[in-house]
Amino acid sequence: MKNYLLFLFLLTTCFGYSQDSFRKLTRNGERSLKSGDFITANIKASQALLQKPSFKKSIALFENTIRVVYKKNELKIEGLKKQAIPYKNFNSVEKVNKIIGIYKRLQEVRINASLITNVNFKTIKSPLDFGKDFTSDIDANQALFEEYKVLAAEDFYALGNDQFSKAQTKEQFLQASNNFKRVGDFVQNYKDAKALEEETLGIFNQMSAEQLYNEASAIYDSAGYKKDYQRAYYVFIQIEKFVPNFKNTNELIASCVDLGTFRVAFMNTSKASRFGYELSALHDQAKAHARNLAFVEVVEINVDGVTNLDILIRYLKSGNKNNRIDHIYKFSMDNFNVSLENRKEVLTQEKTKKIKKDDVETTISGSFTKVSVSSRAIANAYLEVVDFNTSNTVSLVNLSENIFDTSRYWIYNEGNKDAFVNLKHTLPLISNEDQFIQNANNNLAARLRNIMKNRVNQKQLELYN
Repeated sequence: MKNYLLFLFLLTTCFGYSQDSFRKLTRNGERSLKSGDFITANIKASQALLQKPSFKKSIALFENTIRVVYKKNELKIEGLKKQAIPYKNFNSVEKVNKIIGIYKRLQEVRINASLITNVNFKTIKSPLDFGKDFTSDIDANQALFEEYKVLAAEDFYALGNDQFSKAQTKEQFLQASNNFKRVGDFVQNYKDAKALEEETLGIFNQMSAEQLYNEASAIYDSAGYKKDYQRAYYVFIQIEKFVPNFKNTNELIASCVDLGTFRVAFMNTSKASRFGYELSALHDQAKAHARNLAFVEVVEINVDGVTNLDILIRYLKSGNKNNRIDHIYKFSMDNFNVSLENRKEVLTQEKTKKIKKDDVETTISGSFTKVSVSSRAIANAYLEVVDFNTSNTVSLVNLSENIFDTSRYWIYNEGNKDAFVNLKHTLPLISNEDQFIQNANNNLAARLRNIMKNRVNQKQLELYN
């Protein structure tokens, strides 16, 4: 019955391969032969011959492989048997399984060969003159495989028990748990291995949680700065991986967040003030970036019209405002300028164009000058971070940097533009030098703001991480 089912399966497989032509099957078989896979090479040859029994390349491929396919794979089997039989350790299970796999593949060769008919072989009489039926070999090794799995399960079970009985450290309990777990790789529900796995893993988790709790508590109890509470927080949250809700961990985590958080406020900047646009852009992006940082809380103070930092701090401390603020950010800028550094006339050109209107021909002439220029942006911009409680400056960051624009701008300096409507150019038309300066100003200002933004972001990371 087993042979019959296997025959039907292989027959179905053979027809499934019919979508590949006999030539393609033969080419694939030849590639398998070159790589040393004689089984696949022979099976491909058999499948090709089922389609075209007279194809000479398929016949040659079959004859070349059938002579050696059994011998070479039986030698592999003998080598595996020496390594696995009699049972030595859990590796014997894998090797016996490999033996079964090779026997099944050889059986596939045998059944595929039995389907070949009407083939005029040159060097062999019959494709079935080689090899044999391997059903009994498969059954015998399958029984051995099941026996060896029980032996391997018992080995890991005994090893786990031995380690459990001697374990003192969390690492030793984890090792015992892993070996009890390995039992299930071979035999499911073997004795009480699953219960012992969970017991030893539970001890490991409890010991790990206790160790982390003691480590984090020591940091917490001796903390003098916000970053100490942050360190404790990151140790406390690891406990969740081992034992959820361990002791009062959740309460201590919440306390670490509260005590380790920097609360920052931003002096409002009026866009109507000098450099207001640039300062407001920095103010808004810095606040947005701060909201995404761990252990940073943005405190909205909503105090407009106050430009003096000391006055703002005194106001926020007055009365019963109960402001919990650690740092105040203040942005300032006292210079912003974009200037031309180099101006060079590259080309002056005259052009004329004839226009005919109402039978009257008119000649329009004009000239233009292409000019290459470079420009520089300069700014003196600062970020001041002030300690709310002491009014001392925590950090003063110079955000400005000279930016040299090395791009080349072509401008039309003079001339009648109507004369050049057909002139091709790659950059937008700029009619005069004033317009160029405005374009350069906008471009470089945007680049300068981006550099200042990145410096603010970096300073926030340094302060709070």
